[in-house]
Amino acid sequence: MVLHACNCLNVKIDLGTTLTCLEEVGKTLLNDEEKSNTFFKKLGSMFIRIPAADPLIVHPWLLTDRPIGRWTVFHCLNCRTDVYACSVLDGQKTLVTACGVIIGPSQIQLLEQSDLYSKAFKIVLDPEDFFPSEVMNNIYTEYTKIYERATLYLENEEKEMLTRIQKYNDEQQAQYLKIQSRVVQERNMLLSLLTPKREQTPSSFSSFKSSEPLDVSLKKSSKGVASFFTSIFSKNALESWEEEFQCSSITMKAFLC
Repeated sequence: MVLHACNCLNVKIDLGTTLTCLEEVGKTLLNDEEKSNTFFKKLGSMFIRIPAADPLIVHPWLLTDRPIGRWTVFHCLNCRTDVYACSVLDGQKTLVTACGVIIGPSQIQLLEQSDLYSKAFKIVLDPEDFFPSEVMNNIYTEYTKIYERATLYLENEEKEMLTRIQKYNDEQQAQYLKIQSRVVQERNMLLSLLTPKREQTPSSFSSFKSSEPLDVSLKKSSKGVASFFTSIFSKNALESWEEEFQCSSITMKAFLC
């Protein structure tokens, strides 16, 4: 596929896989009137495709046409270039490119990457080489199309921008949480160095270990306490305390006398 395009990329032409110079077949395709026209004078710089495929036109309203003999020449108002001529000869649609148009995908790609290329309108717009063209029909319709296209492009760009912002925010949030976790861990490590280690003292209850259930232990303890008090207040113990008390009383009386 060999591509030709006008200087602003408003029109792209697929010339197929082979190129035929117009000079080779110019005698049969052009009459004397057509050959004398400025558009067809440089026959060696033009190429032809038979049968012709329809050109790819970004903004049809930027194209004007004028007749030259049996041909119709199409002119781009944006870059002010005669782009191609088209005719039906011997029942076949024939297309001839103009001299001076851009040739090859590499040159087209360079223009698409330039600062003058409008991603919204898909053509080259040079503010330093731009001026209003001739008056056209259906101006209001074209105004509407331009505004709608600009609005749609900006809406899509805004959606993509918000998506990128959300993605960036999520990535930064995840990165912050990772940093936060590490800093907290490092902080705790340093704080542990400031805290002296305390020796573990056995608790008064730590020596008491029982594999028995709590209620059984309590019952056993209760029985032990009861037996202790029973032994204290037994009959023999009371008699012994009474004798000791009487002896103490006699001693106290003798001391007082």
